[in-house]
Amino acid sequence: TGYIWVDGLMLLSGFLLFLPYTGKKKPVSALTFYKHRLIRILPSYLLCVLPLFILAVAESKYADAAEAAKDLGAHLTFTQTLFPFSYQKSPINGVLWTLGVEMQFYLLFPLLGWCFKKKPAITWCLMTGIAFYWRHQVADLADNSLYINQLPAFLDVYANGFAVASIYAGLKQKMDKDGR
Repeated sequence: TGYIWVDGLMLLSGFLLFLPYTGKKKPVSALTFYKHRLIRILPSYLLCVLPLFILAVAESKYADAAEAAKDLGAHLTFTQTLFPFSYQKSPINGVLWTLGVEMQFYLLFPLLGWCFKKKPAITWCLMTGIAFYWRHQVADLADNSLYINQLPAFLDVYANGFAVASIYAGLKQKMDKDGR
């Protein structure tokens, strides 16, 4: 049941990222958004990945330098969930896959946030439909763990975070208007 906590944190991420879009104030530009996300995530991520990578190399956990370089490259580009060698077989901290999904989502967020603000129902349906379709497509694979933990499978969770942020902002605005 550990997945519930992962989904909960991704829901919270969608909620908190979309909350500024619910107000009248214009959200930050995509470039500013990306800069803030990198500043927030990258230092602690590198502080985790690099020592673990060095330790794995020192303990000869990789067959050769090419394998080590591929694994490190996938982690540094946040694409480790896309490859079995860096997701299922990596000696680098396995739970970091969630940051790969999160960073991939950050790339799409400015567009998705804008779409959700303009057409919330359509955007929610599309994000949810993509997630359901993705999970349906990979459900019958003998080993679907690589695919079930990729970004498309979480788009509905993020969409629900957007929806909850919209509902919350609407209720808050109504309560502020009523003097509560």
